[in-house]
Amino acid sequence: MTASGNATEKETTSTTKPDENTSPLAPFIHRLEDLADTIRSSVELKVVNVGFFSKEENVVTGEDLVNWFKKELNVSDTEEIGKAVVGMIEQDLLHSPNGFKQLQNNSKALYRFQVDEPGSAVNMLKIYKETATKDPQQLTQDLVIRMNDILKEVRVETTPGEVGLNTDKLKSSNTYKEFKKAICELQTAPLTSLNKNEKIACFLNLYQIMYVHKLFREKTEKVQTNGLFKKVKGLVKSDGNHFYYNINHMDFTLEDVIHGILRGNKKAPNAYYFKSFSERDPRNRILEVKIN
Repeated sequence: MTASGNATEKETTSTTKPDENTSPLAPFIHRLEDLADTIRSSVELKVVNVGFFSKEENVVTGEDLVNWFKKELNVSDTEEIGKAVVGMIEQDLLHSPNGFKQLQNNSKALYRFQVDEPGSAVNMLKIYKETATKDPQQLTQDLVIRMNDILKEVRVETTPGEVGLNTDKLKSSNTYKEFKKAICELQTAPLTSLNKNEKIACFLNLYQIMYVHKLFREKTEKVQTNGLFKKVKGLVKSDGNHFYYNINHMDFTLEDVIHGILRGNKKAPNAYYFKSFSERDPRNRILEVKIN
């Protein structure tokens, strides 16, 4: 009787245990990078005043996150949502300007995705802590191929002879999601391992990659930028609309690549007073360019 009762109890326990494979979050359990990218691509980023003279840009609230899970994934269990948010925080995919390490389901708790952190480049969906597995030239060649694959997926003929991008396809493209993860490796790409001609080829690839990526980002993402100070700064030196990559732990805008590297540190036409790199800037020594 006792043995039979225990067996029944065990059967009851096992049948009522939640099956993680039935959860809408199951596809993201081991792919939190994809979850963070998916949320960021579809949620509205905000500018929130946190004092008389301070504000937090490109943030979402805890309430926004909960509502996203409910609307997009049909997940209403706040404990399950909380675990996903904590996982993203632990992997440095999400941060809280308020210092929260847990999900706070209210409009006062603020969260910001890693790629939107002040000082973060757009290829920092995550902080790449590993050593780059490919040499920079091979890595950039592979990224160009990935970029071309994305273009094949999302390119549409808008009118005879004119080509546009299908924004909906781009937002849902797995190839684009994988591309955004792949460019994180550029953070540790060892440029010093290349000779001068290889570096030039590498930066030619990077210019193509960054140019098309910037176009993709403008089509799919809404980012709050450009305060008064940034607009004034732009009058004396172009900042590339804050679109830049972190390459070998150095930041490069499109204009840095074209004018600072490929044109030998020549002043950009719309940068009235400044060259891309100063004499002491480590980026200025990548091609051993001399200041005139």
